[in-house]
Amino acid sequence: MLHSGHWLIDHTRGEVRGAVGGVDTAKVTLSADLQDTELEAYVATGEPLELAGGFAIDGLAGAFIERIEGSTSCVIGLSLPKLRQLVRELGHDYPALWSV
Repeated sequence: MLHSGHWLIDHTRGEVRGAVGGVDTAKVTLSADLQDTELEAYVATGEPLELAGGFAIDGLAGAFIERIEGSTSCVIGLSLPKLRQLVRELGHDYPALWSV
């Protein structure tokens, strides 16, 4: 289980106008037939030492991921659905971020 915490501070016009937070979760299932030699070879690349969860969907371990339940973007790093929710909770229009 992977939990990703998010905290958003509204600092509009140079002053703090509000703050909201939330957590998004995903369950990542790795392949049941993952071999010890595959795992050892992956660790030897050094990639898992540079990543918060030890793997990345688009990295070398991507082939070991069988299923993701929950927020896929949470696994990538920033849960975009959670970000949208928090922006709206602060009273802002999410698409307005696209023109910043």
